[in-house]
Amino acid sequence: MKKTRIIAACTLLVLALFFLLPLTGGVGGDFTLTDQEGKSFNTTSLRGKYVLVFFGFTHCPDVCPTTLYKISDVLRQINRQKVSVAAVFVSVDPEHDTPYELKSYLKHFDPGIVGLTGTKKQVARAKSLYSVYGEVNPGQEVEHSTSVYLIDAKGKYLTHFSVDDAVEDILSRVEDYIHAQG
Repeated sequence: MKKTRIIAACTLLVLALFFLLPLTGGVGGDFTLTDQEGKSFNTTSLRGKYVLVFFGFTHCPDVCPTTLYKISDVLRQINRQKVSVAAVFVSVDPEHDTPYELKSYLKHFDPGIVGLTGTKKQVARAKSLYSVYGEVNPGQEVEHSTSVYLIDAKGKYLTHFSVDDAVEDILSRVEDYIHAQG
């Protein structure tokens, strides 16, 4: 019973953060992690591009691969229009998701997706900037938030998408933001 209450409280907190923080401008920011090539990667290197940011883990059985396929579809379609959009996949399980694991996992998706990992402290900072929940439970189960964030070419948060959003809806909203900012 106590465990159920804790889970319910955590769920309410995550939902509150999901809906309220975007209204306060409290989402986003720059961070430095290690990419899938083992090199230091700072998100400031993406200035001039719109960026889709997603947090997950390489051994995720369903949400992560489905979402990364959607992001891949969005990238393919929008980049055909000569619009510069990038994507980063940040691991919430840095103990297991090494650069090698990320590289192996991401070869199944759009080659432009940058995989990022780091120390627990570095990943915790990135998660906190985006109000992401991501925890590895004692049984090695990983629970995490599932939003995809859209960041503008200046590094500012614009909006977020649900994993349930269709590719066409995500693409349309990304295009609307790009055209609105001209």
